[in-house]
Amino acid sequence: MLVRRGEDTERIDDMEMARLFARHLSQMESWLASQPHMDVLYVHYRDVLAAPAAQAARVNAFLGGGLDELKMAQVVDPELYRHKG
Repeated sequence: MLVRRGEDTERIDDMEMARLFARHLSQMESWLASQPHMDVLYVHYRDVLAAPAAQAARVNAFLGGGLDELKMAQVVDPELYRHKG
């Protein structure tokens, strides 16, 4: 995002970037909660890795059913997860 905006990526350290991102997420969650015409389903990446079938069922239910939950769950590949810690 910073590169796209033409900003120096070295100008902001990781802790400040994390703080700014958390603030942005909080603002977006508040805004979404105030929108009567929008439904939101929060799907956490770790939950998808831990229980792909259960999360596929949640997404399917949220979208009204009709999706192939088995195929959805089968495309989850925990090997692609890159933990940064």
